[in-house]
Amino acid sequence: MRFSKKTIAAISMASVLMFSMVGCGSKVESNKTAKNADGSVTLNLWVHETDSPEGQLYKKEVEEFNKANEGKIKVELTQIARTGDASGYDDKVNAAVTTDSLPDVLTVDGPSVAAQAEAGVISPIDDFVDKEDLKDFNKDIIDQGTYKGKLYGLGAMDASVVIFYNKDMLAKAGITAPTSVADAWTLDELYENAKK
Repeated sequence: MRFSKKTIAAISMASVLMFSMVGCGSKVESNKTAKNADGSVTLNLWVHETDSPEGQLYKKEVEEFNKANEGKIKVELTQIARTGDASGYDDKVNAAVTTDSLPDVLTVDGPSVAAQAEAGVISPIDDFVDKEDLKDFNKDIIDQGTYKGKLYGLGAMDASVVIFYNKDMLAKAGITAPTSVADAWTLDELYENAKK
C-alpha cells in the first residue's frame, strides 16, 4: 500500500519541535495490528498535542482520513499532553517501550529518530512512501528521518533553530558573522568560530 503526501501529512503532523511520524518496531507490529471482522485495519496513533491548533489539526486530519478510507483503514487517535519538559508524552512512550505496548504509529521528536531506530523501537516506512512524493519534502526533513539509509519518519514541517551571539565578542576575535543564507557557516565553521 502506498500513501500520498497528503495522507502522510494527515497522520504525521509535526510540531515546531520537529516531531515525525514513525511506525513502531516489529516486535509490536506482530501483536498489535490485526484485521477487523469486516477486513479493515485499525491503526492506533499517539500524538503529542491535545487542544492546541496543531492538536485540533490532528483531529481534523484523522477524521478526514477515516472518512476517505472507511471500511479499509481506521485510525484511532490518542492525544497525550506534553507537560513541562515534555515529560507527559515522553514518559508515556517510554513506559510503552518497556511494556511492549506502543501504538502502531506515534510522533517522535525529530532528533530522536536515529536513537529510536537504533534501539528497534520504530520501523522503516520506505515501503509506504511513494518516492515521487518525497520530492515535495525539504531535504533536511528527509535526512532527519533517515537512519542507515532507511526512512523512519517524515516531519510535516521544519523548525528554526536560533543561535544568539555577541557581536562585540565576535568582532574582538576577528570573526564576521554571516548575514545571509548564501554565506551561512557550515557546522564545522560554527564550531571553529565558537572555539575562537
